[in-house]
Amino acid sequence: MSLTITRMLDSDIHQIMNIQSENQRKNLTPSQQKNGYLSIAFSVAEFKDFNNDLCVVVAKEQHEVVGYCCVSSAAFNAQFPILDQIVGGIASYAIPDTKDMPTEGKSCIYGPVCIARSHRGKGVLEKLSAFGLEIAKDRGYAYCFSFIAADNVRSLQAHMKLSFHTVGTVNHNNNEYVVIACTL
Repeated sequence: MSLTITRMLDSDIHQIMNIQSENQRKNLTPSQQKNGYLSIAFSVAEFKDFNNDLCVVVAKEQHEVVGYCCVSSAAFNAQFPILDQIVGGIASYAIPDTKDMPTEGKSCIYGPVCIARSHRGKGVLEKLSAFGLEIAKDRGYAYCFSFIAADNVRSLQAHMKLSFHTVGTVNHNNNEYVVIACTL
């Protein structure tokens, strides 16, 4: 598998929207959900806004988008209902391996991230994450936060293999989400 990891181009949007739709929880059977899913859908304009704020990273195999990952500032994410809880409480999260407490200005948000089902378990997540978090670090961010539905076990396990740690939980629309974070 020969992957190219790069920032999103406007020409990638259609393929990103297809991957997003194919992996939305509401579009999957309970059996399919066990292999991971997306909790929230974003519009074309919102993906462009993510990319303008910090980045949307895409993984391509022969010009076909097979995964994407958004990384954006905490301030940008305060507009989204579930993320406003995380951003509002950012200073209260203790991240292992650091004595400093995170601040909104030094924190970015990772996600959504989605890998096409045909490319899961092949190292795409690790490459997307590394590329996106390096961009955030280069822009001066010291901490990164994300959230995963508590029952999305596959996604949570995959992210725990990266540099993320569980730091709390939030509830939104009667669903529990695990807040994860890492230092950059």
